[in-house]
Amino acid sequence: FVGRARVLLLTERFYFYNRFRIRGIHRLVFYAPPQHANYYVELCNLTEVDGAVKAQASEDGAGAGAGGLSNLVLFSALDAGALERLVGTSNAKHMLSARQTVFSVADSSR
Repeated sequence: FVGRARVLLLTERFYFYNRFRIRGIHRLVFYAPPQHANYYVELCNLTEVDGAVKAQASEDGAGAGAGGLSNLVLFSALDAGALERLVGTSNAKHMLSARQTVFSVADSSR
């Protein structure tokens, strides 16, 4: 495998039929929340931490997977159902009705 690309456009339909394990993902940008919430989790689990960030995280005692990973999900009020499947009902209602435009969601299982 030598394929290198700065940007890869992947549709939810393509991922539904072809579950390729894509290596080298450093940042994910979703132009809408995926209709199947497990796609978000699967793709986020494929992201890799840069060597410099991984070294800094291990020096700070944060672990190899901490820090440096961020994913962007763009959403509107029309994406309420998909957003609710990702973050839960109460968080989705808050995110859709709040005045702020940027939200940070952390993984609570760690």
